[in-house]
Amino acid sequence: MKLTIISLITLFLLGCAAAGVPYTNDPMTKLNYAYQLMGTQGRGLAAEKLGLEALSDFEKSKNVYGVAEAHTFLGLFYKNKSYREHKDFYIKHNEYDPTASK
Repeated sequence: MKLTIISLITLFLLGCAAAGVPYTNDPMTKLNYAYQLMGTQGRGLAAEKLGLEALSDFEKSKNVYGVAEAHTFLGLFYKNKSYREHKDFYIKHNEYDPTASK
């Protein structure tokens, strides 16, 4: 029984895009985590997710400097190998841009 529960928890955590990243409401902290994940192989999807969440949070709070920071991150992300690593995922969701000018 314990093995089943541990297995389910492990599968759940592995299924999360940002598994292993502490939860935060602070959009600047989300961007910091996103930059760290962008440099980690296989964590590109989690990096993009956090970057988009930060952008949304900054827009809601009307923080123009934060919006600019989030756009800077996303621009760098779409030119980074982390984005290219998940080419098949983005093609499947009709969001892949091979020109690095998304």
